[in-house]
Amino acid sequence: MIPKVQLPGARTMITLEVRRRVFLSPGFASVTLGGPGVRDLAVAGGDQAVRLFFPREGQSALRMPTASSEAWMAQVLLMPRSVRRHLVNDRGVPKRDISFFGYWRLGRSAPG
Repeated sequence: MIPKVQLPGARTMITLEVRRRVFLSPGFASVTLGGPGVRDLAVAGGDQAVRLFFPREGQSALRMPTASSEAWMAQVLLMPRSVRRHLVNDRGVPKRDISFFGYWRLGRSAPG
């Protein structure tokens, strides 16, 4: 039997920074995220998903959706593709490690 999906009680946006990035192979990276916002990151289980927003090269300011309800995703989808992947500014000490598969790294994928 397939286990029931556990949805979060609420979805929130938190501010973190990249504290460490290590490429384990050409297509796989380990990224340590940090900042006080880590305290607000609720752990919901082993198959949890998060969305990360990264500033694009040459972007003058981070552009984030402003809606406080589920409508924020519609705001994200209305942003130009060039500004959709973001992560925000330095705020503190706590850390979390997140592993990223590099299949999205256009033109940079390789066996590994």
